[in-house]
Parts: sequence; structure tokens; C-alpha cells
Amino acid sequence: MDIKVRNGIEMRTLTAENAEEVFLAVDRNRAYLRRWLPWVDGTDKPAATENVIASWEKDREAGTDLVFGIFRDGRYIGNIGLHDMKRPNNSAMVG
Repeated sequence: MDIKVRNGIEMRTLTAENAEEVFLAVDRNRAYLRRWLPWVDGTDKPAATENVIASWEKDREAGTDLVFGIFRDGRYIGNIGLHDMKRPNNSAMVG
């Protein structure tokens, strides 16, 4: 799923093809990100990041989470997500 936010900015569901790019961005910012993202320290190589992305896909299919990669001019710059979605309550946590 792709969502155009504005010129040059879009959100996309991530796939295994994005693992290397996500890994490199996380690796450059690891010390900062580990404070909020418990999965950061477990991603010591792109294959581990691919596993995290696969878990996000599984959660999306289950209807509990929806994680998007944010891209600026086609380059990955971060994530945004809805977590612990509770459809009967129309609620979720933003991350």
C-alpha cells in the first residue's frame, strides 16, 4: 500500500526488498533509536531486519498493527505505525 503525503513524500508498507535500506538507516541511528524501539538491538544485519519486516507484515494481515516506511524522494527516512489496533474501540497506539 502506498500513500502519497505530498510532493516527494510518501508512506509505503515495507517488504523484504526494503530490509537493507531500513537496516542501514537504523544502524546509523542505533544509539538514539534503541531508547524507543525494542527490536533495534536484535537487528545486527539486514537479514534480521528482514525478519522484523516480516513480523510487521504478519501483524498487518492479523489486523493488529500497520507499519509504513516513510520515503522522501524515493529514499527511506523512517517509519510510522499504528500498533495494538482495537477495531471495536476504534483505537490504536501511534508509533
